Amino acid sequence: MRLYGDVIVAAGAAKTAIRVLDAELADTDVGADRALDNLRNTLASLDDEKHPLRAPEQFMFGDFRWPHRNHWDQWAWSMERIAEACGATVRLEEKYDYLRVEVIEQPQSKLRSRALGDLANYVELISDYEVLAEI
Repeated sequence: MRLYGDVIVAAGAAKTAIRVLDAELADTDVGADRALDNLRNTLASLDDEKHPLRAPEQFMFGDFRWPHRNHWDQWAWSMERIAEACGATVRLEEKYDYLRVEVIEQPQSKLRSRALGDLANYVELISDYEVLAEI
């Protein structure tokens, strides 16, 4: 399956954001490292064509709202831990058929703020297109 252009752009920005936050949050809690690894693995699954966006026929069809998508819980947890490590706050909620990620309280650092925004955009887009790929 061909990925949408905005997902490709968001994935590139997310990879950069993860590298930036790896360096910025190097001495913070272990939760932030695990959270960054979760998102890094999601990006790797897209590259390896193991994500539903790449091969929707390999995944079961049915009710795709949040309670039935366990990986959305991992993404939500990851975004919350990363935001906390950055000194920010995020709100995550299901909106229609995608996971809405809103940065409520921005971190002090502009670098962290941009990186957090890029990750939020990626998670939101990937959850939205995941549903579209399965229709």
